[in-house]
Amino acid sequence: MEYVLYNSLTKNPNKDEILKTFYENPHCLIKDVTTLDYKEFFENLAIDDTVTILGGDGTINYLINAVDQKIVNSVYLIPTGTGNDFFNDVKEDEDTKKILLNPYLDNLPTVEVKGIKKKFINGIGFGIDGYCCEEG
Repeated sequence: MEYVLYNSLTKNPNKDEILKTFYENPHCLIKDVTTLDYKEFFENLAIDDTVTILGGDGTINYLINAVDQKIVNSVYLIPTGTGNDFFNDVKEDEDTKKILLNPYLDNLPTVEVKGIKKKFINGIGFGIDGYCCEEG
Protein backbone atom coordinates (compact mmCIF):
# COMPACT_ATOMS: atom_id res chain seq x y z
CA MET A 1 0.00 0.00 0.00
CA GLU A 2 1.18 3.52 -0.68
CA TYR A 3 0.41 6.15 1.91
CA VAL A 4 0.52 9.83 1.03
CA LEU A 5 1.02 12.22 3.93
CA TYR A 6 0.43 15.87 3.19
CA ASN A 7 0.75 19.04 5.21
CA SER A 8 -2.50 20.97 4.91
CA LEU A 9 -0.90 24.05 6.48
CA THR A 10 1.72 24.65 3.81
CA LYS A 11 1.41 27.84 1.80
CA ASN A 12 2.78 26.27 -1.39
CA PRO A 13 0.31 27.05 -4.21
CA ASN A 14 1.15 23.78 -6.06
CA LYS A 15 0.18 21.54 -3.11
CA ASP A 16 -3.42 20.93 -4.20
CA GLU A 17 -2.52 20.12 -7.80
CA ILE A 18 0.11 17.57 -6.72
CA LEU A 19 -2.24 16.07 -4.12
CA LYS A 20 -4.97 15.69 -6.75
CA THR A 21 -2.84 13.18 -8.70
CA PHE A 22 -2.76 10.91 -5.64
CA TYR A 23 -6.53 11.18 -5.07
CA GLU A 24 -6.96 9.71 -8.55
CA ASN A 25 -4.90 6.62 -7.60
CA PRO A 26 -7.07 3.97 -5.90
CA HIS A 27 -3.97 2.34 -4.35
CA CYS A 28 -3.14 5.39 -2.22
CA LEU A 29 -4.37 6.24 1.23
CA ILE A 30 -4.07 9.97 1.91
CA LYS A 31 -3.62 11.41 5.39
CA ASP A 32 -3.13 14.94 6.71
CA VAL A 33 0.04 15.10 8.87
CA THR A 34 -1.45 17.86 11.02
CA THR A 35 -3.85 15.30 12.50
CA LEU A 36 -1.52 12.27 12.39
CA ASP A 37 0.45 10.60 15.15
CA TYR A 38 3.63 9.81 13.17
CA LYS A 39 4.96 7.34 15.72
CA GLU A 40 1.77 5.28 15.80
CA PHE A 41 1.42 5.52 12.02
CA PHE A 42 4.89 4.10 11.31
CA GLU A 43 4.55 1.40 13.98
CA ASN A 44 1.44 0.05 12.20
CA LEU A 45 2.78 -0.08 8.64
CA ALA A 46 3.42 -3.35 6.85
CA ILE A 47 7.07 -3.85 5.85
CA ASP A 48 6.31 -3.36 2.14
CA ASP A 49 4.17 -0.22 2.56
CA THR A 50 5.65 2.95 1.11
CA VAL A 51 5.13 6.51 2.26
CA THR A 52 5.24 9.67 0.20
CA ILE A 53 5.37 12.93 2.11
CA LEU A 54 4.09 16.11 0.52
CA GLY A 55 5.63 18.86 2.58
CA GLY A 56 8.77 20.78 3.29
CA ASP A 57 11.30 21.50 6.01
CA GLY A 58 8.75 21.79 8.81
CA THR A 59 7.06 18.53 7.85
CA ILE A 60 10.40 16.71 7.81
CA ASN A 61 11.36 18.26 11.15
CA TYR A 62 8.14 17.07 12.73
CA LEU A 63 8.70 13.56 11.32
CA ILE A 64 12.25 13.14 12.61
CA ASN A 65 11.33 14.34 16.09
CA ALA A 66 8.09 12.36 16.38
CA VAL A 67 9.38 8.92 15.37
CA ASP A 68 11.80 7.33 17.84
CA GLN A 69 12.64 4.16 15.95
CA LYS A 70 14.44 3.66 12.66
CA ILE A 71 11.99 3.91 9.79
CA VAL A 72 12.23 0.74 7.71
CA ASN A 73 9.63 1.65 5.09
CA SER A 74 10.65 3.62 2.01
CA VAL A 75 9.79 7.26 2.61
CA TYR A 76 9.79 9.66 -0.32
CA LEU A 77 9.59 13.44 -0.25
CA ILE A 78 7.82 15.55 -2.84
CA PRO A 79 8.52 19.21 -2.03
CA THR A 80 5.32 21.10 -1.33
CA GLY A 81 6.58 23.21 1.53
CA THR A 82 6.92 26.95 1.50
CA GLY A 83 10.71 27.08 1.05
CA ASN A 84 11.85 23.44 0.57
CA ASP A 85 15.44 24.23 1.58
CA PHE A 86 16.31 20.61 2.41
CA PHE A 87 14.97 19.27 -0.88
CA ASN A 88 16.74 21.97 -2.89
CA ASP A 89 20.03 21.15 -1.14
CA VAL A 90 19.92 17.40 -1.81
CA LYS A 91 18.18 17.03 -5.17
CA GLU A 92 20.42 15.74 -7.92
CA ASP A 93 19.34 18.13 -10.65
CA GLU A 94 16.59 20.53 -11.72
CA ASP A 95 14.46 17.64 -13.06
CA THR A 96 14.29 15.86 -9.69
CA LYS A 97 10.65 15.75 -8.54
CA LYS A 98 11.03 13.53 -5.44
CA ILE A 99 13.76 12.00 -3.32
CA LEU A 100 14.10 8.94 -1.12
CA LEU A 101 14.31 10.43 2.36
CA ASN A 102 15.56 7.36 4.28
CA PRO A 103 19.32 7.85 3.71
CA TYR A 104 19.06 11.23 5.43
CA LEU A 105 17.16 9.99 8.49
CA ASP A 106 19.91 7.98 10.21
CA ASN A 107 22.42 9.37 12.72
CA LEU A 108 20.95 12.86 12.81
CA PRO A 109 22.59 15.48 15.01
CA THR A 110 20.78 16.33 18.22
CA VAL A 111 20.72 19.50 20.25
CA GLU A 112 19.48 19.95 23.80
CA VAL A 113 18.18 23.27 25.11
CA LYS A 114 16.65 23.56 28.58
CA GLY A 115 16.34 19.78 28.83
CA ILE A 116 14.51 19.38 25.51
CA LYS A 117 16.31 17.26 22.90
CA LYS A 118 15.56 17.74 19.22
CA LYS A 119 17.04 16.20 16.08
CA PHE A 120 17.70 18.36 13.07
CA ILE A 121 18.31 17.60 9.43
CA ASN A 122 19.18 20.84 7.65
CA GLY A 123 19.16 23.71 10.09
CA ILE A 124 18.55 24.61 13.67
CA GLY A 125 17.35 27.65 15.50
CA PHE A 126 16.58 28.19 19.14
CA GLY A 127 15.55 31.80 19.32
CA ILE A 128 18.86 33.54 19.85
CA ASP A 129 18.20 35.71 16.81
CA GLY A 130 15.08 36.99 18.55
CA TYR A 131 17.17 38.23 21.46
CA CYS A 132 19.62 39.95 19.15
CA CYS A 133 16.90 41.89 17.38
CA GLU A 134 14.77 42.73 20.43
CA GLU A 135 14.02 46.44 20.76
CA GLY A 136 14.37 48.29 24.04
